Parts: sequence; C-alpha cells; structure tokens
Amino acid sequence: MDWYVITGCPMRSRRRDTRQSADTLLPAESRIPLVGGRLSIDFVNTIERQQRSPDIDVLLPGYGNVLGWALSANILDRSQALPLVQLAKREPLESVAVRKRALVLREAIRGLLQGEPGNHLEALTMEWRVAMLRRLPVLSIDRPVVQWIWDPDLALDSLLWPVALDAMDLVTTDQR
Repeated sequence: MDWYVITGCPMRSRRRDTRQSADTLLPAESRIPLVGGRLSIDFVNTIERQQRSPDIDVLLPGYGNVLGWALSANILDRSQALPLVQLAKREPLESVAVRKRALVLREAIRGLLQGEPGNHLEALTMEWRVAMLRRLPVLSIDRPVVQWIWDPDLALDSLLWPVALDAMDLVTTDQR
C-alpha cells in the first residue's frame, strides 16, 4: 500500500543563507504543503537540498523555519511560538543545536521509511525518549481520566516531540 509522498514538494524557498538571522527567527508559517497524512511524513516532506551544495537545507535553513513549519503543522500556535522565538534569540547556540537535531530526526524518519541502512532507529529512539520524558500525566478535572500533556517548561526542542512520537508510532505499527 502506498501511503506516503516523499518525492519533494512543489513550493520552493529561494533562501540560501543558513545563518541564524533575525528574519529567520520570525515565526512565519511555512508554505510547505502538508500532504503526507501524518505529522512525521509531512516533516520528511520538508527535505529539499540544493544540487550545488547538498549539505545546505533549502526549506529549513534556521530554527525559525522549523518553528514556522511547526506552526503550519499545528504543533503549536502563535501564542506558544512567540516565547520560543524570544528564547531562540537569547539562546542562539541552543537554537542552532535544536535545528540540527531536527534535521537528524527528519533524516532518520526518511531512512526508516525508505528502508535504508544506517542508525536511523537509534536517532529516532533518542528523540522519542526525550519526548517521552517531557510528557506528564494529568488527571482531568472534567472527568476521571488521565491525559498526557507536554511539560509546560519552555523548551526550544518542544516542537520536535510530537514529530518523534508520531514517527515512532508510524514505524512500530501496521500503518506502513
């Protein structure tokens, strides 16, 4: 069964600068179409590299771009994104590190989906563990059920957690 689209996306960004500048930290929603049907598949669909420089990521050149994609994918809303933008400006090295982790996570998901050899499962498992550690069980006031919520502490990598959980669910179920 063919259940995902990883052939690239028709909308292209012309930005080639990979440095973290103020304009890449603005939480503008991404124009990358969400057509994969799952969060982790849509994240893989952000892969586009320049032919001249395959190490340069065209669609996610900075943390702000990853944040913009997270906004368009409804991982968070603007009220949640603004504190992350401020934190990224205060912690530029951490925002660069989180962006690199996002790219490793994306490559791991792509590699697993395409059955490529490598340590893809190890990379996904690392991010999945981080996500699981940041989930908290909370008893609902409305009804007697326990719900999972994300740790309310502000963390630049919080936008990776739902992607990692969805990817692990995808590769460990019969939905492939």
